[in-house]
Amino acid sequence: MTPLPVADSFDALNARFLDACVKRRQAILRGQSSTIVERMRVDTSAFLPLPPAPYDACHKVATRVSSLSLVRYRNNDYSVPTRHGHQEVLAKGYVDRVEIACRGETIATDVRSYKTADFIYNPLHYLALLEHKSKALDQAER
Repeated sequence: MTPLPVADSFDALNARFLDACVKRRQAILRGQSSTIVERMRVDTSAFLPLPPAPYDACHKVATRVSSLSLVRYRNNDYSVPTRHGHQEVLAKGYVDRVEIACRGETIATDVRSYKTADFIYNPLHYLALLEHKSKALDQAER
């Protein structure tokens, strides 16, 4: 993609791409007698039917929650609620977010970081722990 597209968000970028695609569908390419959309209709009639379940377009890693209620995904740590400590989880890395699932239920969703050794946490994940250890906040380094 040249020039490199710049947008405020993925939604804005996708809207720009969609608009460009809709306009392009009416073009007739050199050597062809019909528009792109007409040729696409012919091509799609030859496609196989879609599978019964949608494809989850993400990178999945089976992992375990640490004693600090953290899940490591691609060299970054993401927090989960403390009640899930030491449990087996599935980290699902999408382009824009990381979802952590335990027993088929999503327990945490965070914005994905592409840095190295980054620490992404949600303070709300630690509220249950603070209820039992009220002085822990005074001893925290951050």
